[in-house]
Amino acid sequence: MRTILQTLRLDLYNCDLPLIEAVLRGNAAIAEVTDWNVPDDWTEFGEPAFKFTQARLAEFPEDAVWWTWLPVIRSEKLLAGSCGYVGRPNAEGTVEIGYEIAASRRQLGLATEAVQALINHAFTHDEVQTVMAHTLAVPNPSTLILQRFGFLQVAELEDPEEGKIWRWELPRTHYGAAQHTSV
Repeated sequence: MRTILQTLRLDLYNCDLPLIEAVLRGNAAIAEVTDWNVPDDWTEFGEPAFKFTQARLAEFPEDAVWWTWLPVIRSEKLLAGSCGYVGRPNAEGTVEIGYEIAASRRQLGLATEAVQALINHAFTHDEVQTVMAHTLAVPNPSTLILQRFGFLQVAELEDPEEGKIWRWELPRTHYGAAQHTSV
């Protein structure tokens, strides 16, 4: 049975190996192994991210909660994007999140709900001390979401693929203060 995180409107399904393999086979395969409606534009991350998760799950299936989650709009049974973590927390207790919402479902607050679910889930694990994220180094919807939850911009970095990016962190000590946000 897959782990599911719930928000007001979303069910976030944790990808086990069979589900990630269906993702890699395509939208028809996802629909075949779930009861979801799968729009063509549900992901921009693409195959490399899912292949990486597949390789990690094949080697460490017990770490599934630290990889890919698929947000599904409960009322429509509609796959709305992908999100998750970039692996287990590191030695310092930092875990990185990432998220995307289908272009056709943006500006509806779904990314906010997914991010809140990821943050809440991460901080249920005692070893997690900081949740981290990266964004492009310009104000954008993602930076607004992170700021809403109390993330602090802590660095500007040069990414070989993306160019300038910002690193954001939410320490456990600031986690409770950000929980006034409702989704």
